[in-house]
Amino acid sequence: MEEWVIETERLGLRRLRAGDLAQIRRMSWLDADRVLHRSLEEYERVGHGFWAVILRAGGEFVGVCGLLDQEIEGRREPEVGYHLIEIFHGQGIATEAARGVMDYAAGAMGLRRIVSFIEPHNDRSARVAAKNGLVYERDALFRDIPVRVFVADPSVGRGGEAAATEALADDGIGRMPPA
Repeated sequence: MEEWVIETERLGLRRLRAGDLAQIRRMSWLDADRVLHRSLEEYERVGHGFWAVILRAGGEFVGVCGLLDQEIEGRREPEVGYHLIEIFHGQGIATEAARGVMDYAAGAMGLRRIVSFIEPHNDRSARVAAKNGLVYERDALFRDIPVRVFVADPSVGRGGEAAATEALADDGIGRMPPA
């Protein structure tokens, strides 16, 4: 039986292990070795990182989701990050996994502010963030890559899908409106 860090209705999230490398490599846009090794290091350093996302019915590895200790613009931020194997896109899995991570971060860890860094062209990830109550805060550079910073923080004000959907109403060429 798996030892879940987080359980949701359909998913179990557990620590990554060396045997997961082949599955992580199915997400070709990721540096699989870096994801695995950084997560293993982060478990020891801060107690969290990317976790394996497993379908509880059947035990299939579908992606990674977790809480990452990131630095952006000189500030440390806890980021909820998620990546799924492509055949599992569009099934609500990323939304469910990210919600589980956010609930864990708020409950078990007492975090009030959680961010997600999303590349401007990635509207699917922005919708996952929106469904989980994160709202657009600002544009930034993360590791020299332009990103939109979404935040779950009671001090930001209006949250939820309606506010984020409004923020996603782009200028016709896939860009966020200026903040």
